[in-house]
Amino acid sequence: MRRKTVLTVKEVESLKLSNGSKQKFCVGGADGLYLQITKNGSKSWIFRYTALGTGVNGVKQKRKEMGLGSFPLVPLKLARDKAKKYKNLLLDGIDPATDRKVKIEQIKNDEQQKQITFEYVTRLWLEKKSQEWKNPKDFPRWTRAFERNIFPTLGKMPISEITHTHITETLKPIWTEIHDTSTKLRSYISNIFDFAIASSLYHELNPTPSKKQVEVLLPSGKLTQKTNHHPALPYNQLKSFIKDLKTENSIPSLALEFAILTASRFGQIAKASWDQFDLKKNVWIIPAEIMKGSASKAKPHTIPLSKRSIEVLNKVKKLANNKLVFPNTQGNQISDKALKNVILSLHKSLKKINTDSKGYIDPAYNKVITQHGFRSTFLNWVTEKSNYPLHVGRMALAHEIEDKVEAAYRRGNLLEKRALLMEEWAEYMN
Repeated sequence: MRRKTVLTVKEVESLKLSNGSKQKFCVGGADGLYLQITKNGSKSWIFRYTALGTGVNGVKQKRKEMGLGSFPLVPLKLARDKAKKYKNLLLDGIDPATDRKVKIEQIKNDEQQKQITFEYVTRLWLEKKSQEWKNPKDFPRWTRAFERNIFPTLGKMPISEITHTHITETLKPIWTEIHDTSTKLRSYISNIFDFAIASSLYHELNPTPSKKQVEVLLPSGKLTQKTNHHPALPYNQLKSFIKDLKTENSIPSLALEFAILTASRFGQIAKASWDQFDLKKNVWIIPAEIMKGSASKAKPHTIPLSKRSIEVLNKVKKLANNKLVFPNTQGNQISDKALKNVILSLHKSLKKINTDSKGYIDPAYNKVITQHGFRSTFLNWVTEKSNYPLHVGRMALAHEIEDKVEAAYRRGNLLEKRALLMEEWAEYMN
């Protein structure tokens, strides 16, 4: 074995095999660094060292070798730096070969962990949960809820990289819009991380913010609903309600049905006039001055009309000859009380027919439902039952988009998509 204190790059390049099938040359500059040359002329770096500790009966441990890469792919300076690093590990009592093996395994584990996405774990959890849910509709319902509201932001992320902030920001757009659903989703996300920890798919503390933390960080969705909540009918009771409503056949009952079909506000119904409708294009164009909001922000809103909506309009025409679509008996704007009375009448009727029934109430608040509450019913149906994303439902309700980036992205009115959505909504309730 040829030795020299410190070889230069040129000297390393000029080294050649002098005998045998391979030969190691000490290049100096770092303890234990050698250049190995084989018969075919290939050159590679070797770090030689004595294993830590002592062997059996105090016999000195054998020498070990580690490959540091080929030359010139790994240049002389880098090879020396590697050898010095491994020498320092030895001085600290760490075997460099063992250390490298551990790090390679860690890299492998990290790569494997990156393949474990939040969506992957969620679907495993949903499969497990489906065996526990008593209602067979819960599995498709919550699968859709995750697909629409959570997967677009968290789905493809490695579960190991998801933080408290990621979860909070994902819940933010839906926290006030569909508060009950988003509250449940937060709880389920927490359960999913617990499931991942128990399944050794996640190795940190559960990052899901608590319900109290979310309510501190995000707009008070629950508080808003408590103070301004309009009792809403669960969408799974809507068919029964519409069936009862159709037996009324009065202008107030038709106004209520039309309001539900179009998911519109009472003020828009009361001020609806025939000149706002284009029945050739099947649209209702509500003027800006009727829309909710300040005068500077209000814009005209176009609502696509379903087949059933047009049927309702045709029925109204036969009952009243007025520029207003839904006039009262004096020919003026219909009152909010007229629609309330229709709901109250149906509510009492149901309780009378079925003594076990509580009537048409919002189960979350134990209050009789309202006309405005059907807008919440509609949005919950969009989120949990339809195949349309939340923003299409929000646009159907003419909700103002506060996020400037989102507002810029959605400059269009999604009329074609909304037309399909409103037709499906009408078919669902009829």
